[in-house]
Amino acid sequence: MLQTYQGYFDSGQFISLDNLSIPEKKRAIITILDDEIDVKRLNIIPKQQLKAFEEFFAAIDSIEGEPLTDTDFAELENNRLNFRRDLDL
Repeated sequence: MLQTYQGYFDSGQFISLDNLSIPEKKRAIITILDDEIDVKRLNIIPKQQLKAFEEFFAAIDSIEGEPLTDTDFAELENNRLNFRRDLDL
C-alpha cells in the first residue's frame, strides 16, 4: 500500500503536516519539491502541544466501559479547555 504525507525538512529532520506514525523498518520514498513552505504561515503546532493532543486522543481511545452520562457532559462543559486561550494557537 502506498501512502502520501505532506511535510518539510528542518535542520535535517522531516516535520510532518499530518499526524502520522510510520512503523519501524518500512521502506519509504521521499520526493523533494522545488518550492519552499512558509512555516510561520502554516501555523504549525509546537511539539509540546502536539504531544498533549496525542496523549489526549490516546486517552480517549483507551476509554472502555459505560457511555458518558449527562452529569459527565456537564462536568466536562464546566472544566473545558479554551484551545485558543490556553494553548495559544
